[in-house]
Amino acid sequence: MFASFDDCARLGSLGFAAARKNAYSAAEIPFLMLVTDQVALAVDNVMRNDEQERTKEELRKQRAHFEKLFELAPEPIVVRDIDNRVLRAN
Repeated sequence: MFASFDDCARLGSLGFAAARKNAYSAAEIPFLMLVTDQVALAVDNVMRNDEQERTKEELRKQRAHFEKLFELAPEPIVVRDIDNRVLRAN
């Protein structure tokens, strides 16, 4: 018994086995498919969270790098908003 999502990359598979033939009834098969779908969703959520954390860390590093460049720029830099108010200057 395997389930996968058509719009997702396949990571692996989840199987159910039994020692005897026809161990699962026709009513149990949809339930087992539901279980595999839920496991797939849980794995996908963990992977997305990991990717989001990596992205946040990369953004933090890029911002820190920008801050250093901004403060150490040899020319003055002034950042203004649409109303010409000074938001930031080095």
